[in-house]
Amino acid sequence: MLGEVEPLKALQDPSSRCEVIKRIVSEYPVRMLAKGSLFYRVRVNPQRPAEPDEYDCPPLRFVGRGRLDSTGFGVMYGSQDLDICIHECRVTAEDDIYVATLQPTKDLRLLDLTALLDEDEVTEYESLDIAVHMLFLASSHACEITRKIAIAAGDSASTALSILPITACCVLAVFPLKLYMACRVA
Repeated sequence: MLGEVEPLKALQDPSSRCEVIKRIVSEYPVRMLAKGSLFYRVRVNPQRPAEPDEYDCPPLRFVGRGRLDSTGFGVMYGSQDLDICIHECRVTAEDDIYVATLQPTKDLRLLDLTALLDEDEVTEYESLDIAVHMLFLASSHACEITRKIAIAAGDSASTALSILPITACCVLAVFPLKLYMACRVA
C-alpha cells in the first residue's frame, strides 16, 4: 500500500483530530463485560502484592505513562486473556509478576477497538479501521492521540463506557506468576 491513510493523517493533526475521534467512539462497537465475569490484571514488581489496591488504576507516580491513561484520568488495564496482560506489561524474566483475578460488581461497557469495522465502501486510504490499528501499533509518539480517544470514550453519552476504580470490582485471587509458566511451547 502506497499513500497515506487519511483518518490517521487527520488524527495526527490537532485541528482535525476531534472529528476522527468522534467517529472512532461512535463507529466501534461497545461490548459488555457482564457482572461476575472474570478478567485479569497483571502488576510488575508491586510494592504490596497481597493488597487489593495494588490492582487498581496505576499508582499516581505512573499515571500518564500508559497508552490510554493521562494525568487526572487513570485507567485500569486488564484483559480476559492472561497472555495479553503479560504482553502488554512488557515483562522480563527478571520481573516479579503478580496476577489478580477480578470480577466486576456490575456490568461494564467497553469500547472494542479490536473489532474489524465493516467498511465495504471505502478504500484502504480512507479506512478508519486501518488508521486505528496503525495507531495502536505505533510507539509512544502515538500516546497523545490514544489518550484523547480514551477520554472521549469515557465522556461519550453514546458509549457511556465504564471507567471504574477497583471498588467496582471484586478481587478473587492474587498469585505470583513466573514468566516461564506463561510461555507456550509450539
